[in-house]
This record gives sequence, C-alpha cells and structure tokens, in this order.
Amino acid sequence: MTQKRSRWIPVVVAMAAISAIMTAACNSGSTAGEQGADCVSDEDCAQGLICNSVGQCITVECISDPDCGENEYCREDHRCNPLTADGDAGCSIDSDCPSGFTCVVPGNYCAEIDDGCENGDDCPPGQYCAPDGRCHNRNEADVDVVPTDGDDAPDGDLPTDGDESDGDTPPDGDPADEDPEPSCDMSVDTDDDGLPDCIEDKNHNGRRDPDETDLNDPDTDDDGLLDGVEDRNHDGTRQFNETDPLDEDTDFDRLKDGEEDTNANGQWDPGVETDPHNPDTDQDNVIDGNELTGGYTNGDSDPLDRDTDDDTLPDGAEDKNGNGTYEPELGETDPTLVDSDDDGTPDNLESVILICQDSAYTELNLLNSFDGNWTLALLPAFAYVELDLLPNPGEKLFGAAFEHQTESVAGFIVAKPLASGRVANQVAADNALLAPLPSTGGLNHRGRIYQSYDGFEAMTSRYTVTVGGASVGALRNRVLGLLANRNPAAISALPAGPAETGVEFEILTETLVRLDDGTAITIAAVLTKAHYDDRNNPEERILATDLTDGSAVAQSQRGTFSSCDADIGKPSAPVDFLWVVDDSGSMSEDQQAVADAASLFGQIMASAGIDFRVGVTSTDCAQGELGDNKFTRDTAQFQSDVQDPPCGSSEYGLRAGQAAINHAQNSGLPERERLRAEASIIVIFLSDEEDQQYQDCLPPIFPGWPGCDKPQLLNGYKDYYKNVPTTAFAIVGDTPDGCGNASEGSGQGSGEAGSAYIEVAYHTGGVFGSICAPNFRPIMEEILRAAAGTASTYELRHHPISSSIRAMVDGTEVPRHPTLGFEYDVVSETVVFYGDSRPEAGRDVVISYRYFRDDPKQ
Repeated sequence: MTQKRSRWIPVVVAMAAISAIMTAACNSGSTAGEQGADCVSDEDCAQGLICNSVGQCITVECISDPDCGENEYCREDHRCNPLTADGDAGCSIDSDCPSGFTCVVPGNYCAEIDDGCENGDDCPPGQYCAPDGRCHNRNEADVDVVPTDGDDAPDGDLPTDGDESDGDTPPDGDPADEDPEPSCDMSVDTDDDGLPDCIEDKNHNGRRDPDETDLNDPDTDDDGLLDGVEDRNHDGTRQFNETDPLDEDTDFDRLKDGEEDTNANGQWDPGVETDPHNPDTDQDNVIDGNELTGGYTNGDSDPLDRDTDDDTLPDGAEDKNGNGTYEPELGETDPTLVDSDDDGTPDNLESVILICQDSAYTELNLLNSFDGNWTLALLPAFAYVELDLLPNPGEKLFGAAFEHQTESVAGFIVAKPLASGRVANQVAADNALLAPLPSTGGLNHRGRIYQSYDGFEAMTSRYTVTVGGASVGALRNRVLGLLANRNPAAISALPAGPAETGVEFEILTETLVRLDDGTAITIAAVLTKAHYDDRNNPEERILATDLTDGSAVAQSQRGTFSSCDADIGKPSAPVDFLWVVDDSGSMSEDQQAVADAASLFGQIMASAGIDFRVGVTSTDCAQGELGDNKFTRDTAQFQSDVQDPPCGSSEYGLRAGQAAINHAQNSGLPERERLRAEASIIVIFLSDEEDQQYQDCLPPIFPGWPGCDKPQLLNGYKDYYKNVPTTAFAIVGDTPDGCGNASEGSGQGSGEAGSAYIEVAYHTGGVFGSICAPNFRPIMEEILRAAAGTASTYELRHHPISSSIRAMVDGTEVPRHPTLGFEYDVVSETVVFYGDSRPEAGRDVVISYRYFRDDPKQ
C-alpha cells in the first residue's frame, strides 16, 4: 500500500517482533528456508515448514493436541511431546515438576521418578541411572565423585563411564575414538552462576564469543539475575520460557529482567511480578517500564493493574501516547486520578473518552472450532451452529453456519484442504465451483489481496448473482454446498436462514490460505443487492462486510484485547489517479461506461476530504503522454479524456503506465503535468485484452533467438508498481478464460483474460473488477473507497476486528456509515471519515476496538 504520511501516536512498540528478530539472529548455519534455517516468521521458511518460537524453520507435527498421539500434547513449536502422568508439561528444571517427578531434557516434560533402575536403559531419554538406584538428568551433579564409579552418567565427574574403553567424556559410542570434541566437565563453574564453564564457553575455544555468557562473570548482562537463573535448564540456549542472559531487558519494556523477576527464581510469578517476557504485563497499552517512571500526579501507575485508579478506563486510554507522563495538553487524563482536572466530573464521564471504558467496548462472541482451526468473532445478534459436513474418510472438511436474527444477512465458514498455495489460485478454484450459480455476464467477481493479521495470504471477493425468487437463507445454503461439494439437504443441522427473497444478490467472501496446516478457510456472507446498494440504510452491507473483510477470523483458541487509539484531526494525503486506457476500436462502450461513472470521483473524494486529480494516458503511449487536460480536478474534463485518450490503439498497458509515471515524476514539468511528491498514486488499467507485451512474451523457438521469460517480465512490472509506490487497479477480463464473448472482444460485456493486469493489482493491494460488469459504478466505488483508505492518515495501532470499532470526534460519537460516518479499510488498515464526520484540524479523535491476541496462552 502507499506509504503513510502520519501515524497514530505510538503507545506500545512491537517488542515481540524485535525479540524474535534478535533470537533468530543467534541461530546459524542452515540453507535459507530449509529445516533448521533462521527465520522471523513462517514466510521465511520453505513450504511445509513453520518458524518456531526460537527462530528456526521446523516441520509441523501438529496444530493442536488432537493431532498428537495418546498421552501427548502439541507444544508451542508445533511438535508432539509426551504428557506426564498428571497431565503437566513444559518444564525446564526439576523444580518445575511436582514432587516425585523429574524434568526430562531434551523434551522438557515431567516424568515420574522410577522406584529403581539397574542401568541407563531403565531411564527416560536424557537421564542416567545413578548409584542411588534412581534416574537423574545428565546435567545434574552425581551423588558420588569416585573416579571409577562405573555408572553411565557423562556428567563431568567420571573419567571412566563404564561403557567404552577410550576414556573420553562425554562418551560417543566409539571405543577407538579419542573424542575430537573437547570434553565438558560439568563440575567446573568458575563464577558460581549455576552454569558450568563448558556450557558458557559453548565452542570451547577459551574465549567469550558474542553469543556466549561470560564464565568469569556470574551476571553477564548485569540485569540482577545470575546467568544460571536465566538459562533455567542450563543448556546454553535460550528457550521460550527463559529470559536472555545476554540482554538485560529481554522484553524491551525498559525494566531490567532482575527488576521484573524480583525473587530471582527464573520464572514469572503472576500477581506479584511483572512478566519479563511481556512488555505490557497488564495489557493496558502502557509498557511496564513507562508505568514506573513517576510521571503521573501520584507517581507510578500499577503495571499489574490495567486500571490503576479504578475509574473504568484502562491506563492506556488515559495516557494516550503511553509515555508514562500525564500531559493534559494532549487531551490526556491521569491514570492515577479519578478526576484528573478536578472539575467535579470523573474521568470516565468526560465525553472524549467515553468509548474507552472497559464497559464501552463492543461485545463479541468468540466461536471456536478445534477441528476447523478457527476462532470467529460475531456480534451477539448472530446465531451460530456448527455443521456436520459428512467428510470422506481422512478428509478435512469442517463448517458452521450463522445468520443475523433481525437483519437479512446469512453466512458460513468452511475449512477444507487447499487447492492451491496461492490465494488467487485458490479463489479461482472456488470460482469454478460457483459456476452453476446463475448470473448476468459471468459471476462479476471483484477481488483484493492482502495479508491477514497472523501472516496468511488472504483475499476478499464480491460476486453479483441473479437468482430470481430465491431467499437469502436458501442462497447461503446453496453457496455453502457448492464450495464444500456437499448437497445442502444432506448437511445435518443446516438452518433455513433468513426468508427474505430477491432477484439479485451480493455474495461477499474472504479466503485464507494457511500453508502451515494445508487448509483453506472461506467465510461468506449473503444479502440482497438492494440492501447492499442502499446507502441510506447501510446496516446490512456493514454487517456483511465486517464478516468478510479479513478481520473476523483467527486461528483456534484466540481471545481478544481491547485498544483505544488517540489522535488529532488532520487532512488526508492527496491522491493522483492515472488511468491507462485501451483505445482500440472495441473499447468505446467501456470508455463510455467509465465516463458515466465519473461523477463518483467528485462525490466520494469530496466526502472523504481528499484533494484528488485525474490524468489519462493510453496503452499505446510509449513516452508517457497524458490527455489534453493533463492532471485535472474537473470530472467533466476527465470524462472527455477517458473517451479520447492520447496516442494510438496498441495494448501495451503495463509499459505505458510505467512510462507515464516516469515522465510525470520529472520535477521540471509544469504542476499540472507532474505527479505531486506528497500524493498517493493510484493507477487504473482499463482494457478488454491482455497486455500485449506479456501476451507476446514467448520462450526461445529456435537457436539463437533469445526469447522472453514471461515470469521475469511480469515480476519486473509487479515490483516496479509496488516500489514507486502505487496501488494498481484493473478493470479487465476475468481469468482464466475471459468473460462474455471474449473471442470477439467487441462491445461492453466482453473481454480477454487480463491476467497480467490482475497480478499487478493484487501485488500492490488493489482491486480487480470485471470489464463484463453491466455498469462500472460498483467497481469505481470500490476503487475510490480503497483509494480513500490509502490516503487516510488514521492508521490503527493493531489489526482491529472491524465490527467492534467505535469512533468519537471531539466528544461526539461518529456512526458507522459510508457517507455520513466512518469506514474501515482492511488493506491499508485505516479508518476513513466521510462528510460532516471528518475531524477538523486539531480536534480530538479517539477510536476504540477489539483485536485478536496472537498467542492463545495470553
């Protein structure tokens, strides 16, 4: 998306991401993306692998506990581990386990201490049989120190371990080997920090390296905790539940680890200590260190209490910028005072922050499916029922249906095996399943690609279908049956749904491609086209959009946090539109359709308060020429240019758009001929044929002819338009076979597949709309509203669940409305204010919302 000109006042830095990057930096040695390679996110790993909690690519063994065997659980790094006899797991040292249990390393699970053992074969992996007849961890000190005790514990006190003849320690199973690896004497701990010298000097080179603790300093990072306390299992590697002995502030919250782990026991004691692994222990949007700076009237706020003064406002809702200082000039209240300004009105009744009270956040029902691996956030007015889709043996197919109890909106969610690892291909496969739906001029599919908050490739889509006399509920059930390849009549518990009938309907979908478990998630909402198009009463459109805009679903077992973002009124960024128009003979009706819809430019841009200009070039302009009116704010002049673009009638649209941008970036040109440096750039391709350069790009046909690399050509254009940066949109023929009478390619309602244009649009966060649509107003509106989102300066700090967003300007709540209130754009992650609801410069803007927690254990 286009780079933002301003952002919300930051409250919490992305500490977890920084920590992950630093952790990954400590790994080494593997091929990029392969097993064991360094990573920060799953995208860094090869297909079929994920990035685990310590920054390494690993094979996915499980997603949840049911994926593992009996008496096993699914660990956070997606590996199956045994459960203990009492079901406990996740230890690092023996003290983490109940009495009578020992911690098994590797594996980090508690195992019951056996009543006795005779040799190492009687003990779990990672343990040995000690002379006391019990199993002990190999890194524990042995009870005897007799040099020839004959046991099999390679723990540093045994030059002879009884099971090989070369006398090396630790034993390697080869009697002839003189142990090329240096021996590790676990009894030597020079600095008495609990870590043997051979663990601190991991590579045994006799000096301290950057990734090692100091064997001569018991507290390498000077954070108040011994190195052996931070490395709880004493293996020289940081685990997810350990603090970092090389970093005094593991979670980057401005508190040393020793200031958080006050009893120095190496673990977080909830209710007593702040969490050294979490920069914001009480989740109030003020990091722990900033709560203890003494910058409030009564000194510190409480990092263990999200509402220190018990006025129903989270501390972060009062300290808006989260810097630990009370600044009334910024419209803040004091989190340590019930009535900050002593005006007799408690802070929780001051109008500007009414929507930030805990009780004011939108209520949501979180519907969880372990089998389908989803958490769905629905407003309480939705009824929800899980379905038995009768999958074939071994088939992963799960679903649920939902419907609003007063409005005529119905939907469903389905989890099924991936048809493709790319979301555009997955949607194309689903479109083929939806082909039996009756419609005019094809499905009239419109789509936009983005990345979900948890890192999956996703796509929102919209279809217009004609099903005369059908009900909303019946159409919902039919679409569900098509996408799940099931007869709706055979789906147990499938409700009838809303009975409202219509002729034309809108189907909105969101598709998620989850490579980690090979699942495609589809969420759909169905409503009549009349309700979708009703701008005076947009309730049903908003309900359907919130269900399918990418914000309502997360992986299973996710809860929510709440956030209150504060800002001041400021103008949107200006926008320069560049239309790249095919001027061949078959395009006159399409050009006219654009001209007919041109009035939307002035209406929507003015309502959003955006300073816009429009310029037109043709797909044949190799030198970047613009139409007679250059960049204009006059929609009548734009209508003239779009019906008579410059140059000729060839179809080299991607090249022409690049030439026009390069030409218009010349600062020496007159203002009306050049792109404004501060403007967001929107490029719109309009053509009923494939890009000619891409279509003519062929591999070598005979020796000596260089040929053309099609993927390389397309990737070059995709990178160019994204890096400018621009957001590209495409009004072209549907993939894969075009639309209407594509072979003739004449007149509105026909077009060859414009796959190259669509790829560029998807790559830059834009929208694809079919050139076969009966009229262009819907796609033009989607383009303009996406442009308004790109130009908006109100970018939220978290990925919100859009149905929970509430906005207030200068103490007055703003409605959710496409012309009179605000909207949310999921791709740009911005709130757009329209009409009289737009904040004037300097006015207080407060937005509250809920968002999904990334970690199910939070």
